[in-house]
Amino acid sequence: MIITDGKLEDFTKEGRTIYDANDAPMSIVAVGVGSADFTGMRYLNDIDRNGRKMFNFLPYDVLKSNPRMIEKVTMEKVSEQLVQYFTSHGIKPGKKVAKDIVFSF
Repeated sequence: MIITDGKLEDFTKEGRTIYDANDAPMSIVAVGVGSADFTGMRYLNDIDRNGRKMFNFLPYDVLKSNPRMIEKVTMEKVSEQLVQYFTSHGIKPGKKVAKDIVFSF
């Protein structure tokens, strides 16, 4: 997850980097904060390669009234991107390892 003020130095270079990395098992969620111009983030958000988006932009101003929504939407995007990656590479779920896993931080 990236927290950003929205400023991009080189749309083409950053867009190309995300496009080229789209085949990697990774997910990027950027949360935009402040009143900056997020045109560049929206540009990156629209990059789709072979039906897979590995970059998602979420404007904080839209979600700030419900902080739990930021967590929910972020995890949904990461899950979607993970499934897209596995599906695009023909990777099927393996044997179930554990029924209940509890994470605490």
